[in-house]
Amino acid sequence: MAAVSVPYAKALFSVAQQADRMEEFKNELWLVCHMIRIDNRFGHFLNHPEIPQDIKKDAVKQGLSQKISREMLNFIFFVIDKKRQDSLQEIFREYSNLYRKYKEQRYAKIYTVVPLTEEQKLDIKEKLDYLYEADVIIENILEPEIIGGMVIRTGFQVIDGSIKSALDRIKASIM
Repeated sequence: MAAVSVPYAKALFSVAQQADRMEEFKNELWLVCHMIRIDNRFGHFLNHPEIPQDIKKDAVKQGLSQKISREMLNFIFFVIDKKRQDSLQEIFREYSNLYRKYKEQRYAKIYTVVPLTEEQKLDIKEKLDYLYEADVIIENILEPEIIGGMVIRTGFQVIDGSIKSALDRIKASIM
């Protein structure tokens, strides 16, 4: 599915860049995807093979024309015409990746047992910004299995400072 979504995301990003509306388009595409995620009926309706494209486009226009730009509405219509509406979530992911690269941002998931305070998040963000020479976007995910400490994942890199990992290393050295 990713192979299909990449050209759509690149085309949308190119239009957004030319119009200097990259963040606006990202937010609007997020809104469309969010509506599909929270309303299963809407998602099923859009993906139903027996419902004609013009009916789907009318429904999208009625439901979203006041919330998204004409350009985004046309993009959604184009996706529906090409019968790729089931790829909208993946198109959004690819678009977000292009946006982060353009903005020199990096995404980091931080796994902890207890939620990080805002001060801790800011401290970690500053260190990761310096380490990766990029603006790092942080998401804190609660993961009780790590026992304590934290695990940071950015792309394919992992910084594992968890107690579970330390215990596993001790266990391996004893056996």
